Amino acid sequence: MLAAAANLLWEIAAERRAGVVVRALACFPETTPAASFDIGSLRAALSSAWEEATGAALPIEFLRCELASAGDRTTTDAIRNLAIAQTRQQLEADLAVVIETLVRMHVARCHDGSSDSSCCRHVSHLLAPQDR
Repeated sequence: MLAAAANLLWEIAAERRAGVVVRALACFPETTPAASFDIGSLRAALSSAWEEATGAALPIEFLRCELASAGDRTTTDAIRNLAIAQTRQQLEADLAVVIETLVRMHVARCHDGSSDSSCCRHVSHLLAPQDR
């Protein structure tokens, strides 16, 4: 599934890739129906890649919280690398790093044995679209 996501992302201008991936992974609402349709295929491919890697559905609330804050440097760097990929193969490898990084963070922060598996639920709904 990452190959499909990389192929879709390859068609997007390099300088827009990071933002598009963040919006796709976090399922942030788009401003127009056309934009929603444009990003839908990438969102589906990334969601499938997550499910393939983890066996679980995309944790939208966690991703919204994590990607809206841009607080983790490892994640930020991995996402920024999408803009400098020179080939589709490199883009696919960079996407794999993004997914692996986010999966590790999700496991560490949300599956620590606590009963609250809805990590970041308390802030994700407070973020206005322009703050994402």
